[in-house]
Amino acid sequence: MAKHHDVASLAIKISGTFPPCAISSTMKSCSTKNLICVPGDVSVTIRSLAWSLLFVCGLCVAADEPSKSTGKKPAAPTSPVAAAEESNSDQEVDAEARKTAERFLMVLERNPRKGTALDRVLEFHADRGSLDELAQRLREKAASADESKPDEVGRAWMVVGVIDDSRGETESAVEAFGKAEKLLQTNAMASFALGQSLITLNRLPDAAAALERAIERKPAPIDLLDVFQTLGRVQQRLQPGDKVIEVWSRLEKLVPNDPRVPELIARTLLDDGHLAAALPRYEAAAKATKDLYRRSELELEVIDIRLKLGQTEKALSESDRLLGGLKPDHWLFRETRRRIEQAFLAKDDMAGLVKHYEARLAKHPDDTDAIIRLSRALVGQERPDDARKRLESAIQQSPKSAELRLELIELFERQQQFAEAVAQYEQLDRIAPNNPDYVRDWGFAVLKLTEESNREGE
Repeated sequence: MAKHHDVASLAIKISGTFPPCAISSTMKSCSTKNLICVPGDVSVTIRSLAWSLLFVCGLCVAADEPSKSTGKKPAAPTSPVAAAEESNSDQEVDAEARKTAERFLMVLERNPRKGTALDRVLEFHADRGSLDELAQRLREKAASADESKPDEVGRAWMVVGVIDDSRGETESAVEAFGKAEKLLQTNAMASFALGQSLITLNRLPDAAAALERAIERKPAPIDLLDVFQTLGRVQQRLQPGDKVIEVWSRLEKLVPNDPRVPELIARTLLDDGHLAAALPRYEAAAKATKDLYRRSELELEVIDIRLKLGQTEKALSESDRLLGGLKPDHWLFRETRRRIEQAFLAKDDMAGLVKHYEARLAKHPDDTDAIIRLSRALVGQERPDDARKRLESAIQQSPKSAELRLELIELFERQQQFAEAVAQYEQLDRIAPNNPDYVRDWGFAVLKLTEESNREGE
Protein backbone atom coordinates (compact mmCIF):
# COMPACT_ATOMS: atom_id res chain seq x y z
CA MET A 1 0.00 0.00 0.00
CA ALA A 2 2.99 2.35 0.68
CA LYS A 3 4.00 2.37 -2.98
CA HIS A 4 0.47 3.40 -3.98
CA HIS A 5 0.65 6.30 -1.49
CA ASP A 6 3.94 7.46 -3.00
CA VAL A 7 2.45 7.48 -6.51
CA ALA A 8 -0.59 9.45 -5.30
CA SER A 9 1.58 11.99 -3.50
CA LEU A 10 3.66 12.48 -6.60
CA ALA A 11 0.57 12.96 -8.72
CA ILE A 12 -0.88 15.58 -6.34
CA LYS A 13 2.38 17.47 -6.29
CA ILE A 14 2.60 17.48 -10.06
CA SER A 15 -1.01 18.59 -10.58
CA GLY A 16 -1.39 21.32 -7.98
CA THR A 17 1.52 22.06 -5.74
CA PHE A 18 4.03 23.04 -8.39
CA PRO A 19 3.70 25.53 -11.21
CA PRO A 20 3.43 24.38 -14.78
CA CYS A 21 6.64 22.59 -15.50
CA ALA A 22 8.24 19.65 -17.18
CA ILE A 23 9.96 16.86 -15.41
CA SER A 24 13.55 16.29 -16.23
CA SER A 25 14.96 12.92 -17.07
CA THR A 26 16.66 12.80 -13.70
CA MET A 27 13.43 12.58 -11.68
CA LYS A 28 15.01 10.45 -8.98
CA SER A 29 15.38 13.06 -6.28
CA CYS A 30 12.34 15.25 -7.12
CA SER A 31 14.28 18.35 -5.97
CA THR A 32 13.38 21.84 -7.29
CA LYS A 33 16.54 22.06 -9.33
CA ASN A 34 15.25 19.23 -11.49
CA LEU A 35 12.03 21.12 -12.23
CA ILE A 36 12.23 23.34 -15.32
CA CYS A 37 9.51 25.87 -16.02
CA VAL A 38 7.94 25.62 -19.43
CA PRO A 39 5.19 27.36 -21.27
CA GLY A 40 1.54 26.83 -20.22
CA ASP A 41 0.67 24.36 -22.97
CA VAL A 42 3.21 21.96 -21.56
CA SER A 43 1.62 22.25 -18.13
CA VAL A 44 -1.54 20.69 -19.53
CA THR A 45 0.48 17.66 -20.49
CA ILE A 46 1.99 17.46 -17.06
CA ARG A 47 -1.45 17.75 -15.41
CA SER A 48 -2.70 14.98 -17.65
CA LEU A 49 0.21 12.89 -16.53
CA ALA A 50 -0.71 13.56 -12.92
CA TRP A 51 -4.33 12.54 -13.38
CA SER A 52 -3.14 9.39 -15.16
CA LEU A 53 -0.96 8.57 -12.18
CA LEU A 54 -3.94 9.03 -9.85
CA PHE A 55 -6.07 6.71 -12.03
CA VAL A 56 -3.37 4.02 -12.03
CA CYS A 57 -3.04 4.38 -8.25
CA GLY A 58 -6.80 3.81 -7.87
CA LEU A 59 -6.63 0.66 -9.99
CA CYS A 60 -3.78 -0.68 -7.88
CA VAL A 61 -5.69 -0.07 -4.65
CA ALA A 62 -8.83 -1.69 -6.08
CA ALA A 63 -6.80 -4.69 -7.17
CA ASP A 64 -5.46 -5.08 -3.65
CA GLU A 65 -8.89 -4.96 -1.94
CA PRO A 66 -9.98 -8.52 -2.79
CA SER A 67 -6.74 -9.92 -1.46
CA LYS A 68 -7.32 -8.04 1.82
CA SER A 69 -10.81 -9.48 2.25
CA THR A 70 -9.88 -13.04 1.36
CA GLY A 71 -6.37 -13.10 2.72
CA LYS A 72 -5.11 -14.46 -0.61
CA LYS A 73 -2.64 -12.98 -2.98
CA PRO A 74 -4.08 -11.89 -6.32
CA ALA A 75 -3.64 -14.48 -9.01
CA ALA A 76 -0.82 -13.84 -11.40
CA PRO A 77 -1.98 -13.03 -14.91
CA THR A 78 -2.00 -16.01 -17.24
CA SER A 79 -0.11 -15.49 -20.41
CA PRO A 80 -1.64 -16.61 -23.71
CA VAL A 81 1.13 -19.17 -24.06
CA ALA A 82 0.43 -20.69 -20.63
CA ALA A 83 -3.31 -20.78 -21.34
CA ALA A 84 -2.66 -22.54 -24.64
CA GLU A 85 -0.40 -25.09 -22.94
CA GLU A 86 -3.04 -25.76 -20.27
CA SER A 87 -5.71 -26.24 -22.92
CA ASN A 88 -3.48 -28.64 -24.83
CA SER A 89 -2.82 -30.58 -21.62
CA ASP A 90 -6.57 -30.93 -20.93
CA GLN A 91 -7.15 -32.11 -24.46
CA GLU A 92 -4.41 -34.72 -24.12
CA VAL A 93 -5.92 -36.03 -20.86
CA ASP A 94 -9.37 -36.23 -22.44
CA ALA A 95 -7.98 -37.96 -25.52
CA GLU A 96 -6.22 -40.55 -23.35
CA ALA A 97 -9.40 -41.15 -21.32
CA ARG A 98 -11.36 -41.59 -24.54
CA LYS A 99 -8.84 -44.15 -25.83
CA THR A 100 -9.13 -46.06 -22.55
CA ALA A 101 -12.93 -46.04 -22.75
CA GLU A 102 -12.82 -47.29 -26.34
CA ARG A 103 -10.49 -50.13 -25.33
CA PHE A 104 -12.94 -51.15 -22.59
CA LEU A 105 -15.75 -50.94 -25.12
CA MET A 106 -13.86 -53.40 -27.32
CA VAL A 107 -13.58 -55.75 -24.34
CA LEU A 108 -17.31 -55.34 -23.70
CA GLU A 109 -18.11 -56.14 -27.32
CA ARG A 110 -16.17 -59.40 -27.06
CA ASN A 111 -17.85 -60.36 -23.78
CA PRO A 112 -21.04 -58.32 -23.36
CA ARG A 113 -21.97 -58.61 -19.69
CA LYS A 114 -21.89 -56.57 -16.51
CA GLY A 115 -18.44 -56.05 -15.05
CA THR A 116 -15.44 -53.76 -15.02
CA ALA A 117 -15.48 -53.06 -18.77
CA LEU A 118 -19.10 -51.91 -18.67
CA ASP A 119 -18.50 -49.80 -15.58
CA ARG A 120 -15.56 -47.96 -17.15
CA VAL A 121 -17.44 -47.27 -20.38
CA LEU A 122 -20.48 -45.97 -18.50
CA GLU A 123 -18.32 -43.83 -16.22
CA PHE A 124 -16.57 -42.11 -19.13
CA HIS A 125 -19.74 -41.31 -21.06
CA ALA A 126 -21.79 -40.39 -17.98
CA ASP A 127 -19.18 -37.81 -17.00
CA ARG A 128 -19.41 -36.24 -20.45
CA GLY A 129 -23.17 -36.57 -20.86
CA SER A 130 -22.76 -38.72 -23.97
CA LEU A 131 -24.55 -41.92 -22.90
CA ASP A 132 -27.46 -41.34 -25.27
CA GLU A 133 -25.05 -40.70 -28.10
CA LEU A 134 -23.16 -43.91 -27.29
CA ALA A 135 -26.37 -45.97 -27.18
CA GLN A 136 -27.49 -44.58 -30.53
CA ARG A 137 -24.08 -45.25 -32.08
CA LEU A 138 -24.08 -48.85 -30.85
CA ARG A 139 -27.64 -49.39 -32.01
CA GLU A 140 -26.80 -48.15 -35.50
CA LYS A 141 -23.71 -50.34 -35.54
CA ALA A 142 -25.75 -53.42 -34.59
CA ALA A 143 -28.43 -52.63 -37.18
CA SER A 144 -25.87 -52.28 -39.95
CA ALA A 145 -23.76 -55.32 -39.00
CA ASP A 146 -23.15 -58.12 -41.49
CA GLU A 147 -26.11 -60.50 -41.14
CA SER A 148 -24.01 -63.35 -42.50
CA LYS A 149 -22.13 -63.28 -39.18
CA PRO A 150 -24.85 -63.97 -36.61
CA ASP A 151 -22.44 -64.26 -33.69
CA GLU A 152 -21.02 -60.81 -34.38
CA VAL A 153 -24.44 -59.25 -34.82
CA GLY A 154 -25.78 -61.01 -31.72
CA ARG A 155 -22.94 -59.72 -29.57
CA ALA A 156 -23.54 -56.23 -30.94
CA TRP A 157 -27.18 -56.37 -29.83
CA MET A 158 -26.08 -57.75 -26.45
CA VAL A 159 -23.90 -54.68 -25.97
CA VAL A 160 -26.84 -52.45 -26.86
CA GLY A 161 -29.00 -54.29 -24.34
CA VAL A 162 -26.42 -54.06 -21.57
CA ILE A 163 -25.97 -50.32 -22.11
CA ASP A 164 -29.73 -49.66 -22.31
CA ASP A 165 -30.41 -51.72 -19.20
CA SER A 166 -27.70 -49.88 -17.26
CA ARG A 167 -29.15 -46.48 -18.12
CA GLY A 168 -32.70 -47.48 -17.18
CA GLU A 169 -34.08 -48.00 -20.70
CA THR A 170 -35.48 -51.44 -19.87
CA GLU A 171 -37.97 -51.67 -22.74
CA SER A 172 -35.19 -50.99 -25.24
CA ALA A 173 -32.97 -53.47 -23.43
CA VAL A 174 -35.62 -56.20 -23.73
CA GLU A 175 -35.87 -55.55 -27.46
CA ALA A 176 -32.07 -55.73 -27.88
CA PHE A 177 -31.69 -58.85 -25.72
CA GLY A 178 -34.53 -60.51 -27.64
CA LYS A 179 -32.69 -59.98 -30.94
CA ALA A 180 -29.44 -61.21 -29.37
CA GLU A 181 -31.12 -64.36 -28.04
CA LYS A 182 -32.41 -65.27 -31.50
CA LEU A 183 -29.01 -64.77 -33.09
CA LEU A 184 -26.92 -66.39 -30.33
CA GLN A 185 -28.81 -69.66 -30.16
CA THR A 186 -26.40 -71.39 -27.78
CA ASN A 187 -25.59 -68.39 -25.56
CA ALA A 188 -27.20 -68.87 -22.15
CA MET A 189 -26.33 -65.35 -20.98
CA ALA A 190 -28.47 -63.77 -23.71
CA SER A 191 -31.53 -65.58 -22.35
CA PHE A 192 -30.49 -64.82 -18.76
CA ALA A 193 -30.09 -61.10 -19.48
CA LEU A 194 -33.47 -61.06 -21.21
CA GLY A 195 -35.08 -62.77 -18.21
CA GLN A 196 -33.59 -60.26 -15.77
CA SER A 197 -34.88 -57.31 -17.78
CA LEU A 198 -38.34 -58.89 -18.01
CA ILE A 199 -38.35 -59.23 -14.21
CA THR A 200 -37.69 -55.49 -13.97
CA LEU A 201 -40.77 -54.92 -16.12
CA ASN A 202 -42.73 -57.35 -13.87
CA ARG A 203 -43.39 -59.67 -16.82
CA LEU A 204 -42.80 -62.70 -14.64
CA PRO A 205 -44.20 -65.51 -16.86
CA ASP A 206 -42.08 -64.30 -19.79
CA ALA A 207 -39.09 -63.97 -17.45
CA ALA A 208 -39.52 -67.55 -16.19
CA ALA A 209 -39.65 -68.82 -19.78
CA ALA A 210 -36.47 -66.91 -20.67
CA LEU A 211 -34.67 -68.27 -17.62
CA GLU A 212 -35.73 -71.81 -18.51
CA ARG A 213 -34.23 -71.28 -21.97
CA ALA A 214 -31.03 -70.08 -20.31
CA ILE A 215 -30.85 -73.35 -18.33
CA GLU A 216 -31.48 -75.38 -21.49
CA ARG A 217 -28.49 -73.66 -23.10
CA LYS A 218 -26.27 -75.00 -20.30
CA PRO A 219 -24.65 -71.92 -18.76
CA ALA A 220 -21.15 -72.07 -17.30
CA PRO A 221 -20.96 -73.37 -13.71
CA ILE A 222 -20.12 -69.88 -12.45
CA ASP A 223 -23.41 -68.59 -13.93
CA LEU A 224 -25.57 -71.65 -13.31
CA LEU A 225 -26.25 -70.85 -9.65
CA ASP A 226 -27.26 -67.27 -10.49
CA VAL A 227 -29.68 -68.45 -13.19
CA PHE A 228 -31.32 -71.02 -10.91
CA GLN A 229 -31.51 -68.61 -7.98
CA THR A 230 -33.19 -66.01 -10.18
CA LEU A 231 -35.62 -68.60 -11.52
CA GLY A 232 -36.39 -69.75 -7.99
CA ARG A 233 -37.22 -66.17 -6.95
CA VAL A 234 -39.50 -65.78 -9.96
CA GLN A 235 -41.32 -69.04 -9.26
CA GLN A 236 -41.71 -68.00 -5.62
CA ARG A 237 -43.60 -64.93 -6.78
CA LEU A 238 -45.57 -66.83 -9.43
CA GLN A 239 -46.36 -70.17 -7.78
CA PRO A 240 -45.02 -70.42 -4.22
CA GLY A 241 -44.79 -73.98 -3.01
CA ASP A 242 -43.92 -77.18 -4.82
CA LYS A 243 -42.85 -75.44 -8.02
CA VAL A 244 -40.06 -73.63 -6.16
CA ILE A 245 -38.87 -76.84 -4.49
CA GLU A 246 -38.81 -78.52 -7.90
CA VAL A 247 -36.49 -75.81 -9.25
CA TRP A 248 -33.98 -76.40 -6.45
CA SER A 249 -34.19 -80.16 -6.80
CA ARG A 250 -33.21 -79.81 -10.45
CA LEU A 251 -30.19 -77.74 -9.46
CA GLU A 252 -29.09 -80.35 -6.92
CA LYS A 253 -29.20 -83.03 -9.59
CA LEU A 254 -27.22 -80.90 -12.06
CA VAL A 255 -24.39 -80.17 -9.60
CA PRO A 256 -24.49 -82.90 -6.97
CA ASN A 257 -20.89 -82.41 -5.83
CA ASP A 258 -20.83 -78.65 -5.45
CA PRO A 259 -20.68 -77.87 -1.69
CA ARG A 260 -22.06 -74.37 -2.28
CA VAL A 261 -25.34 -75.60 -3.71
CA PRO A 262 -27.04 -77.07 -0.61
CA GLU A 263 -26.24 -73.99 1.46
CA LEU A 264 -27.37 -71.61 -1.29
CA ILE A 265 -30.63 -73.48 -1.70
CA ALA A 266 -31.16 -73.66 2.06
CA ARG A 267 -30.61 -69.90 2.50
CA THR A 268 -32.94 -69.04 -0.39
CA LEU A 269 -35.68 -71.35 0.87
CA LEU A 270 -35.32 -69.93 4.37
CA ASP A 271 -35.54 -66.36 3.09
CA ASP A 272 -38.67 -67.27 1.15
CA GLY A 273 -40.30 -68.86 4.19
CA HIS A 274 -39.97 -72.54 3.19
CA LEU A 275 -38.75 -73.66 6.63
CA ALA A 276 -39.55 -77.35 6.30
CA ALA A 277 -37.72 -77.56 2.96
CA ALA A 278 -34.76 -75.53 4.24
CA LEU A 279 -34.22 -77.65 7.38
CA PRO A 280 -32.82 -80.89 5.83
CA ARG A 281 -30.58 -78.85 3.53
CA TYR A 282 -29.09 -76.95 6.47
CA GLU A 283 -28.53 -80.23 8.28
CA ALA A 284 -26.78 -81.66 5.21
CA ALA A 285 -24.65 -78.54 4.81
CA ALA A 286 -23.62 -78.68 8.49
CA LYS A 287 -22.56 -82.33 8.18
CA ALA A 288 -20.70 -81.73 4.92
CA THR A 289 -18.51 -78.82 6.03
CA LYS A 290 -15.12 -79.49 7.61
CA ASP A 291 -14.82 -75.99 9.03
CA LEU A 292 -15.79 -76.25 12.72
CA TYR A 293 -16.70 -72.59 12.97
CA ARG A 294 -18.92 -72.74 9.87
CA ARG A 295 -20.48 -75.96 11.13
CA SER A 296 -21.45 -74.23 14.38
CA GLU A 297 -23.08 -71.41 12.43
CA LEU A 298 -25.09 -73.86 10.32
CA GLU A 299 -26.10 -75.87 13.40
CA LEU A 300 -27.38 -72.66 14.97
CA GLU A 301 -29.55 -72.10 11.88
CA VAL A 302 -30.89 -75.65 12.29
CA ILE A 303 -31.79 -74.91 15.92
CA ASP A 304 -33.48 -71.66 14.95
CA ILE A 305 -35.56 -73.34 12.23
CA ARG A 306 -36.64 -76.10 14.63
CA LEU A 307 -37.74 -73.48 17.15
CA LYS A 308 -39.79 -71.72 14.47
CA LEU A 309 -41.32 -75.02 13.40
CA GLY A 310 -42.30 -75.78 17.00
CA GLN A 311 -39.78 -78.61 17.39
CA THR A 312 -38.75 -77.16 20.74
CA GLU A 313 -37.49 -80.28 22.55
CA LYS A 314 -35.19 -81.30 19.73
CA ALA A 315 -34.00 -77.73 19.30
CA LEU A 316 -33.13 -77.48 23.01
CA SER A 317 -31.32 -80.81 22.91
CA GLU A 318 -29.26 -79.70 19.93
CA SER A 319 -28.56 -76.34 21.55
CA ASP A 320 -27.11 -78.08 24.62
CA ARG A 321 -24.80 -80.05 22.37
CA LEU A 322 -23.77 -76.92 20.48
CA LEU A 323 -23.15 -74.92 23.66
CA GLY A 324 -20.97 -77.74 24.99
CA GLY A 325 -18.45 -77.08 22.24
CA LEU A 326 -18.36 -73.29 22.62
CA LYS A 327 -16.73 -70.97 25.12
CA PRO A 328 -19.14 -68.82 27.16
CA ASP A 329 -17.62 -65.60 25.80
CA HIS A 330 -18.00 -66.68 22.16
CA TRP A 331 -20.62 -64.77 20.18
CA LEU A 332 -22.21 -68.00 18.93
CA PHE A 333 -22.72 -69.07 22.56
CA ARG A 334 -24.53 -65.84 23.36
CA GLU A 335 -26.46 -65.87 20.08
CA THR A 336 -27.68 -69.43 20.70
CA ARG A 337 -28.96 -68.43 24.13
CA ARG A 338 -30.57 -65.30 22.70
CA ARG A 339 -32.49 -67.23 20.04
CA ILE A 340 -33.70 -69.79 22.57
CA GLU A 341 -34.95 -67.06 24.88
CA GLN A 342 -36.56 -65.28 21.93
CA ALA A 343 -38.47 -68.44 21.02
CA PHE A 344 -39.87 -68.76 24.56
CA LEU A 345 -40.66 -65.06 24.90
CA ALA A 346 -42.43 -65.02 21.52
CA LYS A 347 -44.89 -67.50 23.02
CA ASP A 348 -44.96 -65.61 26.35
CA ASP A 349 -43.73 -68.82 27.96
CA MET A 350 -41.58 -67.54 30.83
CA ALA A 351 -42.33 -70.69 32.81
CA GLY A 352 -40.96 -72.80 29.97
CA LEU A 353 -37.79 -70.69 29.88
CA VAL A 354 -37.28 -71.14 33.64
CA LYS A 355 -37.80 -74.88 33.26
CA HIS A 356 -35.27 -74.98 30.42
CA TYR A 357 -32.56 -73.26 32.46
CA GLU A 358 -33.26 -75.40 35.51
CA ALA A 359 -32.86 -78.51 33.36
CA ARG A 360 -29.64 -77.10 31.93
CA LEU A 361 -28.23 -76.40 35.41
CA ALA A 362 -29.15 -79.88 36.61
CA LYS A 363 -26.68 -81.19 34.02
CA HIS A 364 -24.21 -78.27 34.11
CA PRO A 365 -24.33 -76.64 37.57
CA ASP A 366 -21.25 -74.53 36.83
CA ASP A 367 -22.87 -72.73 33.85
CA THR A 368 -22.62 -69.17 35.20
CA ASP A 369 -24.39 -67.65 32.21
CA ALA A 370 -27.36 -70.00 32.70
CA ILE A 371 -27.55 -69.08 36.41
CA ILE A 372 -27.65 -65.37 35.59
CA ARG A 373 -30.26 -65.86 32.88
CA LEU A 374 -32.35 -68.05 35.19
CA SER A 375 -32.30 -65.36 37.88
CA ARG A 376 -33.51 -62.80 35.35
CA ALA A 377 -36.28 -65.14 34.22
CA LEU A 378 -37.35 -65.61 37.84
CA VAL A 379 -37.48 -61.83 38.29
CA GLY A 380 -39.61 -61.72 35.16
CA GLN A 381 -42.00 -64.11 36.91
CA GLU A 382 -42.02 -61.74 39.90
CA ARG A 383 -40.03 -64.20 41.99
CA PRO A 384 -37.12 -62.00 43.19
CA ASP A 385 -36.60 -64.01 46.39
CA ASP A 386 -36.05 -67.19 44.37
CA ALA A 387 -33.67 -65.31 42.10
CA ARG A 388 -31.70 -64.10 45.15
CA LYS A 389 -31.45 -67.62 46.56
CA ARG A 390 -30.18 -68.92 43.22
CA LEU A 391 -27.49 -66.25 43.01
CA GLU A 392 -26.40 -66.55 46.65
CA SER A 393 -26.16 -70.33 46.29
CA ALA A 394 -24.07 -69.95 43.15
CA ILE A 395 -21.79 -67.40 44.88
CA GLN A 396 -21.14 -69.90 47.67
CA GLN A 397 -19.97 -72.35 45.02
CA SER A 398 -17.97 -69.69 43.12
CA PRO A 399 -17.10 -66.95 45.63
CA LYS A 400 -14.64 -65.25 43.26
CA SER A 401 -17.14 -64.80 40.44
CA ALA A 402 -17.54 -61.09 39.79
CA GLU A 403 -20.36 -61.74 37.28
CA LEU A 404 -22.55 -63.43 39.90
CA ARG A 405 -21.96 -60.69 42.50
CA LEU A 406 -22.74 -57.95 39.98
CA GLU A 407 -26.01 -59.68 39.11
CA LEU A 408 -26.88 -59.96 42.80
CA ILE A 409 -25.99 -56.29 43.36
CA GLU A 410 -28.28 -55.30 40.50
CA LEU A 411 -31.08 -57.35 42.06
CA PHE A 412 -30.55 -55.66 45.44
CA GLU A 413 -30.55 -52.17 43.92
CA ARG A 414 -33.70 -52.95 41.96
CA GLN A 415 -35.32 -53.93 45.26
CA GLN A 416 -33.98 -50.75 46.95
CA GLN A 417 -31.87 -52.89 49.30
CA PHE A 418 -28.81 -50.63 49.28
CA ALA A 419 -27.24 -51.93 52.51
CA GLU A 420 -27.02 -55.42 51.00
CA ALA A 421 -25.69 -53.94 47.75
CA VAL A 422 -22.92 -52.04 49.60
CA ALA A 423 -21.93 -55.23 51.41
CA GLN A 424 -21.57 -57.02 48.09
CA TYR A 425 -19.50 -54.16 46.69
CA GLU A 426 -17.11 -54.61 49.62
CA GLN A 427 -16.73 -58.27 48.70
CA LEU A 428 -16.35 -57.36 45.04
CA ASP A 429 -13.53 -54.95 45.87
CA ARG A 430 -11.61 -57.81 47.46
CA ILE A 431 -12.02 -59.85 44.28
CA ALA A 432 -11.07 -57.00 41.91
CA PRO A 433 -9.34 -54.28 43.97
CA ASN A 434 -9.60 -50.66 42.83
CA ASN A 435 -11.60 -51.40 39.71
CA PRO A 436 -12.71 -47.87 38.72
CA ASP A 437 -16.14 -48.96 37.48
CA TYR A 438 -16.87 -50.95 40.61
CA VAL A 439 -15.59 -48.16 42.91
CA ARG A 440 -17.75 -45.59 41.11
CA ASP A 441 -20.92 -47.68 41.38
CA TRP A 442 -20.04 -48.53 44.98
CA GLY A 443 -19.95 -44.81 45.75
CA PHE A 444 -23.36 -44.30 44.20
CA ALA A 445 -24.74 -47.15 46.29
CA VAL A 446 -23.30 -45.56 49.47
CA LEU A 447 -24.90 -42.22 48.55
CA LYS A 448 -28.28 -43.85 48.03
CA LEU A 449 -27.91 -45.70 51.35
CA THR A 450 -27.08 -42.41 53.10
CA GLU A 451 -30.09 -40.69 51.54
CA GLU A 452 -32.29 -43.57 52.67
CA SER A 453 -30.91 -43.35 56.21
CA ASN A 454 -31.49 -39.59 56.30
CA ARG A 455 -35.10 -40.03 55.20
CA GLU A 456 -35.66 -42.63 57.92
CA GLY A 457 -34.08 -40.29 60.51
CA GLU A 458 -36.48 -37.52 59.63
